[in-house]
Amino acid sequence: MSTQHTPGPWIVTVIAGEPHVGTPPQSLTHIMRDLICLPYGTELNNGNYKESALANARLIAAAPELLQALLAILQNFDSGDLSILWTNDEPNPVNFDFARAAIAKAAGNA
Repeated sequence: MSTQHTPGPWIVTVIAGEPHVGTPPQSLTHIMRDLICLPYGTELNNGNYKESALANARLIAAAPELLQALLAILQNFDSGDLSILWTNDEPNPVNFDFARAAIAKAAGNA
């Protein structure tokens, strides 16, 4: 599948009290390489971000990993080879651990 979006990984960086989503810096002298977006929450107070703005940023930053995990699972499912997804009637941890890691990043538990 060919995509048009900026390749991941994406990170969350808080600058001047607001979360920014972008690509990781290539050197220690930069905060991030490319800015993806400036997510907002339901309410901002005195220039400080609310938890909802940070949660939105985490979800957006996890988008490339979430997409990749879903594509891998669906590719295995669509191929008809369910042994890649299941081993001895148990979920194959390799595929599902990747999906769990993407979900944890989105939820802020990574």
